[in-house]
Amino acid sequence: MPSTNHYFALLTLVMGMGCGTASKDTIKAAQKALYEGHYADAIPYIAAELAKEEAKPVPESSRLSHYNQSLGHAHSEAGRFEKALSFYHKALVIRLEDERPNGLGVANCYNNIGEVHLKKRVGVKALEYGLKSLAIVRVLVPDSEEFALNCDNIGSAYNLMGEPDKALEYFQKGRDVRLKQFGPDQIDFATTYFGMAIAYGAKKNYIKEKEFLRKAYAIQLEQRGKDHPDTKRTKAKLDKIK
Repeated sequence: MPSTNHYFALLTLVMGMGCGTASKDTIKAAQKALYEGHYADAIPYIAAELAKEEAKPVPESSRLSHYNQSLGHAHSEAGRFEKALSFYHKALVIRLEDERPNGLGVANCYNNIGEVHLKKRVGVKALEYGLKSLAIVRVLVPDSEEFALNCDNIGSAYNLMGEPDKALEYFQKGRDVRLKQFGPDQIDFATTYFGMAIAYGAKKNYIKEKEFLRKAYAIQLEQRGKDHPDTKRTKAKLDKIK
């Protein structure tokens, strides 16, 4: 799952390059909405930029791809999964035309599509797209945030499929990469720790489950605040096992 931080960078890159004041205002509004967890509020801002690009005599394919991915992310986080898949698949078609089938942009599209299937709780499809993405990423950018994100999504797919040992294997791979590259406080550790907690809960190791939920919650509380949807979800899960 691409992190929200990843989409801040993506939006800044795409919406900020060569744009006037209006687009700078747009990126700020979209970033604010994404950061605060108001994903549906970000959609009109990104859609406006996509419409501008599509209206050009010669649209820039990289921008079209990024805007579609950003809209896919916002719709996915807002719970509009079919809309998210539609935008992600549009981005994938563009990427497949622009770069080789094993390019990093293609891998990112696969990972994003897999993430939506995770949210739809379709573990088999989530695993399929996660493994497609990982096959590319492990060759092009091993020991990267992209690799760790892939591992998180694959681990979550195995959790859905009732295979907690396989889930832990992938979550631990992602955790090891993040520790080496970024240190222990990166926000995406919360996703890894939450997934590990789910796996330990499935194994009936409730001490470990609680330990990793606490780790996830501490990171989310500090970096996202108590009112963010992810923080609330982790807190609710933690409260159930107290």
